[in-house]
Amino acid sequence: WFIVKDTGIGIRPDQIGKLFAPFSQADVTSKRKYGGTGLGLALSKRLAMLLGGDLVLADSTPNEGSTFIVSIDPGNVQPQFKDSSRRPAVENAESLDGIKILLAEDSPDNQLLTSRFLRLAGAAVEIVSNGKEAIEKLSEKKYDVVLMDLQMPVMDGYEATANLRKSGFKGKILALTAHASNEERDHCLRNGFDGHIKKPIDRNVLIDQVNYFSKQSEVL
Repeated sequence: WFIVKDTGIGIRPDQIGKLFAPFSQADVTSKRKYGGTGLGLALSKRLAMLLGGDLVLADSTPNEGSTFIVSIDPGNVQPQFKDSSRRPAVENAESLDGIKILLAEDSPDNQLLTSRFLRLAGAAVEIVSNGKEAIEKLSEKKYDVVLMDLQMPVMDGYEATANLRKSGFKGKILALTAHASNEERDHCLRNGFDGHIKKPIDRNVLIDQVNYFSKQSEVL
């Protein structure tokens, strides 16, 4: 087992009951200060249980942070070492060569992973952390495709896209969201988005979608 401590917003006693429920957060607004979709703790607990352990809240103080205990059962662990000096070539490595992408995403982990997928495929990527920054960046530069997370602080993806469309923006905007239902996809398409990519991001789907829409996009 091991202990994880954070310095986040903490958890009030009345919120503990829904702490590990999927899509549940203390602040449920799409423009909340802290991003995400409320899946992190639910998935972490499920993974820990699949590994024969659990994830439990040990202590939390509002506005100071929380402490969690994670346990797993690794079984009979035998060390294995693999040669990492040789890595397979990235598929479709040149498929996005020369394509300019604006990624609007507030999670540092998702920023790193998504931009890495795109850059390894040849794209030029710039990153902003909320919808307001995306609008400002799009007023200054031209991009072939915009990848817009739906839930971000300051201004969420829906509001940013609505503002862009009202201003006459014609470029391709693809929604990034953990809500992968057909209803959510249709809602995105009705509200100004051209496409919908679900999280966790599948590299091949991401590259294929960006490649497809970049060919249709007017250079902004």
